[in-house]
Amino acid sequence: MNQIITLGPEDDLNTITTSGFYRLNGVELNVPSGCGWGTLSVTGDQNTALQIVSDHINKQFWKRTYRNSSIWSKWIPIPTATPPQEYDLSLADGISGTAKYCKTQEGVVLIHGWVQNLAKPEQGKPSIIATLPEGFRPRNNCRFALISSATAPSIGLVRIEISNAGTINLVAWNEVGTLSAGVSVDIGFLGA
Repeated sequence: MNQIITLGPEDDLNTITTSGFYRLNGVELNVPSGCGWGTLSVTGDQNTALQIVSDHINKQFWKRTYRNSSIWSKWIPIPTATPPQEYDLSLADGISGTAKYCKTQEGVVLIHGWVQNLAKPEQGKPSIIATLPEGFRPRNNCRFALISSATAPSIGLVRIEISNAGTINLVAWNEVGTLSAGVSVDIGFLGA
């Protein structure tokens, strides 16, 4: 039967390289941020090792490796199959529709939905659709080409621009009528 060793606040995970199972009981030294309570699994020896932490408070898993008897890698989160939480995107005044946004474990922000009753956009000039909150904004400004249903002509070429300040703008590429039929949005980008 495997013995579980309890580690306390004075223990340093950089010194734990012997294969085994450990209980983290308030460990503070060289743990992933905020992961002092949980379990630690170690596979290795004095030269190379793999540490996996199960964080019981934040319900996360982390891993790192050890090599050449002294070099530790950074703690890396281990993704789980948990779907991201979606939020309703507040649309600008006068715009109707339904749009949602979320952020995956890998840091990709996804926006999907349908916006309509957009005023006739002036060719080349942006119209604000919505603003993303901090934590869901792109690292750099990004652009996405879309085809929209429009009253005249029947097809309009539009561009969605998202700034690193979070504003989501619609820009017309060609002369389009009122976009009463709407624009379907289904885009993703790497968040800041």
